[in-house]
This record gives sequence, C-alpha cells and structure tokens, in this order.
Amino acid sequence: MQARSCNEFCDAHRDDTIVLVGSAPSLNDTDLSLLGGTPTIGCNRILNHPTFRPTYLMTSDRRPYIEEMAHGNYEKYCRALKIMLSTTIFDRNIICHNTPCQKPPSFLWYAWRVGCSSTPFNWANFEQPLCSFGSILGPMLQAAVIMGAARIGIVGVDMECTSAASLHFYKDASWEGLNDRPRKLGDKVIRGSSLDLYVKAWKELSGRGIELANLSPWTNTRFSKCFGAVDMKSFLG
Repeated sequence: MQARSCNEFCDAHRDDTIVLVGSAPSLNDTDLSLLGGTPTIGCNRILNHPTFRPTYLMTSDRRPYIEEMAHGNYEKYCRALKIMLSTTIFDRNIICHNTPCQKPPSFLWYAWRVGCSSTPFNWANFEQPLCSFGSILGPMLQAAVIMGAARIGIVGVDMECTSAASLHFYKDASWEGLNDRPRKLGDKVIRGSSLDLYVKAWKELSGRGIELANLSPWTNTRFSKCFGAVDMKSFLG
C-alpha cells in the first residue's frame, strides 16, 4: 500500500489539547484512562501498554520498528490508529545504530522525515524534516504544533535511568542491549543536546502562546526537575 503524507494532519487539531505519551518507567504509575477522548501521540513500542492506544504513533528509530514489525503490532493496529514512520527507516543512506535498512510496510502508514539534532525546529509542516532532538519526544512535540495544538501535555518522559531497571515501562528488548548490567542514559541526553533542545523549544513555544505541561506523577526525574510537573486531571479539566 502506498504511504500517505503526514501533511494531511496539518491543523487537524487546531486549538486542541494534545498529549504526548513517551515510554519511560513512570508511565507504569500514570493513569492513562484519564486521557479519554483527548488526541494523543505515542511512540515506538507504546503498543506494549496493556490498555492504552494512542491516536497517532511516531517512530524514526529502526530498532523499535524492527521489534514491532516482528511482533506484528504495527500491522495489527494500523487501521485503529495512524502509524507515522520516518522515511529514514527505509533509506539506505541513513545509518541507524548499525541496523539494516528496512522495506516499507504493505499496510497503511503516513510518511514524515526526521533530521538530526542540528536540524532547525519545524513548527510549520511535514514537508521539511523535523529536528531529531536525539529523542523521539522532539519530533512528537513538533508534530503536535503542526497539528495545531494550543496546549500540549507530556507523560512518560523521565530522561534518566540510574539502575539496571528498564529504560521503558515495559521490559527492555534485546535490541537495546540491556542484558542484566546497570545502565544509564548517555551524557548527551542527561546533560547535553537533548535536554538543552527541550529547554529551548519549551521557551520558544511558550513565547508563541502554546501551553506546555509535564503531567508525570514522578516529580524527582531530570525532566520533572527541569520543567516541573502538573496534575493530569487538573490539566485536562
């Protein structure tokens, strides 16, 4: 099946509230049932959640894509939600953690393209690449703005892992190379480019009159310490 352009989502949620749903461990303590009819953007392997299904699902990393394709999750849910895949997954010129280039899927999917961390923020459309932020939340944030959101909530983003525990709400898979050893996120995520870009984007969007709120119930993570935390029920009204 031919891919469709994500441009059909431009302004699809003008002046709406959109919630971005990551996959950090704090998600296990988040009541996602509160999201109800709120438009949401999930990422990567969010379909491993036992109950939550997002409105949109974004992926740019081949590793979760390969895992989900092997399990048939993307194909299973492709008509119930909108699968947004970066065309870099299928580009032989792109090196992604030494994973093999993939073939475009036969089911319905929507195309966009991720750039790199130095790619300018793109708040306008899906025709140009989205800044990678070194983290999928960055493209999700840009997508929400392109869709017209006036308020953006964020859950399931911790930006840290200080033990052998999973980096995600689900048990980590082989592609993440965990085994049983202690693991933490790299310095570029914790102290460098990714967090710096979120700070810059947060300030820029606040200046545009777009309300952003971290809705995580965990208030002691690096992300919450940087951006504070707001009660989800209060934010959703």
